[in-house]
Amino acid sequence: MVEYSYLVIILIMKFVQKILNKKTSNMLEGQTAYLCYGSYRYILSGLMAFVLMLIANSFGQISLPAVLISALGAAALTISLYCSLEAMKNGAIVLVSLASSAGLLIPCICGIFMFDEPMSPWQFIGIGLLLISAYLLIGYSKELNGSFTPKTMLLLLGGMLSNGSIMVAQKMFSKYLPDTNVSVFSFLSFGIAGICMLLLFLPKLRSSKEKEKIKNLPLSLFGYGAILSVALLIINQLATLAGRVIPSAIMFPINDGGGTIIAALTASIFFKEKLTARSISGLLLGIAALIVINLF
Repeated sequence: MVEYSYLVIILIMKFVQKILNKKTSNMLEGQTAYLCYGSYRYILSGLMAFVLMLIANSFGQISLPAVLISALGAAALTISLYCSLEAMKNGAIVLVSLASSAGLLIPCICGIFMFDEPMSPWQFIGIGLLLISAYLLIGYSKELNGSFTPKTMLLLLGGMLSNGSIMVAQKMFSKYLPDTNVSVFSFLSFGIAGICMLLLFLPKLRSSKEKEKIKNLPLSLFGYGAILSVALLIINQLATLAGRVIPSAIMFPINDGGGTIIAALTASIFFKEKLTARSISGLLLGIAALIVINLF
């Protein structure tokens, strides 16, 4: 099915995300910088989705259910951005990625009750193996960084819940509005998130101190942000399309579990996060979990 080719493209985009998110995480400090960067990224993604809607002439498909589902996605996107970037400052890339991937538990369980997508006992076992993999990688992060603070744990939990909520919103749109162009979801979710962050950001510019902080942000941050906006739009579009055909218990473990493996390779090659016996064991267990989930 062509939908499975979408998953390959999504994983390639996640590779780009892992590299650039790590780079940008160290460029941001303080609420004002996050709001500036977040509004820039999401409004840019929303504008690109707007162009796709123009091409498809799908403005008439905007409805109240579409707005409500997209608003859930927008709230989750906002929280996810903050949690993932902050957590990367104190945690290994692979751990942050796996915590985010653990959010797949939410759409998989919701799929049973909301989308009539039952899970087999083997798939539950596979998800359990993913959680054990997460435990091993938490230990790896401690070895790498020397500490694991309660704040980091809260950020990882926030990343997990918000990423899971994004997946649920994508799935809801796919299943409940199958005849609505997916660009409508991208436009509304990114647009709502970007505008809300912009409205919170603008009042802060009254302070000369905060203005100075924004002026001192490196230009490369906005270059990376533009690339990430394109990657995010592609991921959102293709994940929403694939969700119409591929069950949650298969799609999200491939997307997010595969993303974790990509994160480990990215961290090792580009950021010198040396892989240890513990981290390799965690990754191999994660791969085994994905195989179990998809074969059974």
